[in-house]
Amino acid sequence: MQFFQSIICLKGLDNRSRFSTIAFSSLFGFFLLANVFSDYFVLNVLILIVTCAMLTLSTIRRLHDAKLNSNWRYIPGVVFVVSGITILLLNNTSSFWLLLLPTLPCALLLTYPSKQRNNQYILGYLGPVDLSAFKDVHLATHNTSQRIEPILNGDTTDSSQHILETTPEAFSEGYEDGSIDNSVNQFDFGELVRIKFLQNKALQKGLLIIIVIIIISVVADKLFSKSPSNEADNQVTEDITKPLETISNTAFSSGDLQQPLNMPDNFDLYQTIHQGITVHWQADEVVNGPLWALATAKGDKSCQVIRFNKGKPIRTVSVDIENNIDYYANFSPLDSQELVKALAIRGNFSLCGYTFSLKGSQAALGKNKAYADLLD
Repeated sequence: MQFFQSIICLKGLDNRSRFSTIAFSSLFGFFLLANVFSDYFVLNVLILIVTCAMLTLSTIRRLHDAKLNSNWRYIPGVVFVVSGITILLLNNTSSFWLLLLPTLPCALLLTYPSKQRNNQYILGYLGPVDLSAFKDVHLATHNTSQRIEPILNGDTTDSSQHILETTPEAFSEGYEDGSIDNSVNQFDFGELVRIKFLQNKALQKGLLIIIVIIIISVVADKLFSKSPSNEADNQVTEDITKPLETISNTAFSSGDLQQPLNMPDNFDLYQTIHQGITVHWQADEVVNGPLWALATAKGDKSCQVIRFNKGKPIRTVSVDIENNIDYYANFSPLDSQELVKALAIRGNFSLCGYTFSLKGSQAALGKNKAYADLLD
């Protein structure tokens, strides 16, 4: 409980090590959890708020530790929130590059040295929250690993007892009157890096250009993935090979399918005799026959591609109906490996207006050798 209180403390001090640990944990934690729970926007917003709060509070303590102006105490947090919301709205893999933006002010803050002359930090923290229990555990572990030398004069005083102790009350008094903050005039590598950077205009411009390139690349990637059918629509007949034409123009029959594999969310996978992949599911009752055909570019437009929650979509060769409720979406053998990998790592997909979850799909694919070989 005391450790958690030190995380949300406003008056304490965080040295460089603690601040870097909290900042990295906040950014990486959001990156990891946002990928794991990519289908849950509200949950991701809550994760963003918690990690941003951790970063902002640690930033405030780091500013206290370095005796810096508090006007920019919210800059890392604000940049983090803006980047995080943008990432969640764009919802594509490349958008996570935007996490480099809040990393920059955090890195700048790390270049400032601590202004404390004493060395009473516990787990990188110095403040009104009492973390002495963690210090005692460390000392006990350290002392048990040391050899105890015989003492002739009877003095059994442990040298560790001479370490100056900073109590929460003492910190509060020192923090209020400023006596606890004493500048340490010595060479510091972080100071040197910051000074060199601020003096180098070319380096500053280069960094600004890199930031702009990252932002433009992320936005451009989203725009292109938003209309994935443009390129395919312009060259439908050019990209169709002879084997593909043969498959498209042959009357479909589910009897030709092999290697059936039941997937977790009420759909099945098959392989065709040409090593293509077929996705099967049951849905609304419709008339038997072709629902969509790439060879003629006619039919239900929602069946043109299979769309995943992330990554680029994959075009179908045809979608056919049997028994009025059995939908069979056929894909080119050229896309078999890419399709199976997407089914393994993505969160969900939509096809012909129906959406399917891919939770547990990787485990199901890995158990069938015919599909597991395509994951390599």
